[in-house]
Amino acid sequence: MNDEENWILQRLAVSGLKRSLDRISSVCAGTWKLTDSGIFRGTLPAAVRQHSFKKPSAAAVYFNVKGEFPFATVMFFDPDDIGHLTRCFMGDSFSLSAHPGITGEVVFLELGNMVLNSLTNAVLNVLKRKTVPMLPKYVEGDLQRIVAGLGSVMDLKQDFRIFKATLAISRGESSGTCEVFAMIPDELAAELGRIEEKRQEAPF
Repeated sequence: MNDEENWILQRLAVSGLKRSLDRISSVCAGTWKLTDSGIFRGTLPAAVRQHSFKKPSAAAVYFNVKGEFPFATVMFFDPDDIGHLTRCFMGDSFSLSAHPGITGEVVFLELGNMVLNSLTNAVLNVLKRKTVPMLPKYVEGDLQRIVAGLGSVMDLKQDFRIFKATLAISRGESSGTCEVFAMIPDELAAELGRIEEKRQEAPF
């Protein structure tokens, strides 16, 4: 992997995530922070295995972007964290039991949509190319089920640069974590590197 391209990719992804988390923290009851990030190479199944499954099942919200430089982003949640995340998002006065139409899937999709949109836009704003972000999708289950769901929009055998970030969500004494992944093909990482190099060479 090209270290310079990886540094550019990580800087873009981290800045996009931090903007999103700052916005969420400013309007929600909980505090969202990025606690760790890094880049590694692997396939989609390898990325899913990197998720810290607390139980056999997990929930995932994912985007895929079509166009000249396609890529995908994924956000993993622990389904058991739904109560904590709902209180962090909507406050103590909100009760899922009193709103049967608002399920865990709805909450996860809403949170994933906000975070992944910001991460996706951080890349798209640099590219300035015609791309088509799709609506977020949701899958819940064990590792095999999640790989199958994500495989509907990504090649399971393709090798990616994979950005991974761990997010901490806290409120009072309660805390939880979720993880964000960006699956970046080499061609896109190289293009981001070329754009950044030209930007740095341009006169002020």
